[in-house]
Amino acid sequence: MSEEQFSQLLNVLNDASWLNVFSKLGPLAILLSVAFAYAAIKVQKRLVRRRATLDVLFRLESDEVFLKAAAAFRDVKKSRGLEALSAAPEKKSNRDIEEEYLVDTYINHIELLCVGMAEDTIDEVFVFQYMRKSIVSNWNSAQKYIKNERENGSLRMAEKLELFATHWYWRESDNEYDIFPVKRSPVFVTKKNWLRKNMSALKYLENNAASNNTQH
Repeated sequence: MSEEQFSQLLNVLNDASWLNVFSKLGPLAILLSVAFAYAAIKVQKRLVRRRATLDVLFRLESDEVFLKAAAAFRDVKKSRGLEALSAAPEKKSNRDIEEEYLVDTYINHIELLCVGMAEDTIDEVFVFQYMRKSIVSNWNSAQKYIKNERENGSLRMAEKLELFATHWYWRESDNEYDIFPVKRSPVFVTKKNWLRKNMSALKYLENNAASNNTQH
């Protein structure tokens, strides 16, 4: 920097009007700093939540207890229907008792995943893209059994599973998911738009192919 340029810089810094502008920008600069810090914290929390979600899903896919329970859930669903497990206790065979235990274990694992999403410790968008169809199908298949169990004392059984399944549901044809009476588009539970309404999840459906390959 030349001597002339340095002199000009000093004149600018000494100018009263410049100092006035700077003093007025002071509070704004503080607000901008706070806003940037808040945005950085949100991004970091989202990354941590997604890593935790990936870890949970990976553990489920490799957990022997969960896989055995998932297999029992599928077998009962395809054979006699899950509502058959709601028979009176005195009418249940040893096989019924074992299958009911495994089915309840599976439902409880999925419910725990949904509770995590409701509390925003598990990333809803991530799970939506990975196993939306599985969650909707699970509720569709198990809701009669779950409602019977609620009437028999398990009042809050699978509440969050029901919440996410009914929000994520998308009636793609007249023959699919007939248990829902009207056509609707899927929406998120925890994600809101600027009007505080549930955000549409339609644009994420194209990334939902993985749910066709999950074993749940």
